[in-house]
Amino acid sequence: MSVREAVAELNNELADKGGTIGFTETKLPEEQMDQSNLILFNGKSLEEVLDNSAADESTARNAPA
Repeated sequence: MSVREAVAELNNELADKGGTIGFTETKLPEEQMDQSNLILFNGKSLEEVLDNSAADESTARNAPA
């Protein structure tokens, strides 16, 4: 499931409760690729929002197709 599909699914589930989720994709220059997996909620990083979480480098490019 892509991020866009996940956001659409969550928005469908939240519609009855009056909630929405926005998704903005930002193309980064090569020198900012270390931020490529950054997820923000109301301007805060996912790690700030969720207790006991830590950022990790994506292994998607090494995953089998």
